[in-house]
Amino acid sequence: MRQRWVEALADPEVAVEVLDDEEHPGLVVAFVAFDEAEVRHLGVHPRYWRRGHARKALGVATSRMVDPRLWVLERNHRARSMYEHLGWAPTGRSRPAEFPPFPVEVELAYRR
Repeated sequence: MRQRWVEALADPEVAVEVLDDEEHPGLVVAFVAFDEAEVRHLGVHPRYWRRGHARKALGVATSRMVDPRLWVLERNHRARSMYEHLGWAPTGRSRPAEFPPFPVEVELAYRR
């Protein structure tokens, strides 16, 4: 997973946006890394879940993307539920993850 981050951050095609807490400027609560077609990483500090930060971060990303896609672990029901609630839908494609024990990832596409 670390290697994936190193590669994403070194890629000039990848943009990274960081959201801070409006009440505590400088306190990072979420981030999103993406290129023109794929959300590479999304993270929200657990203390800030369910406050709209994922929606906001994904909104920043998808506004700058063409045909947005992302990959999520098939059994990550919390993440899949959140994505589907925000308008992402399965494409029918799947693949093994790049890291052991190689769980299945499914592709989601954003439906504007």
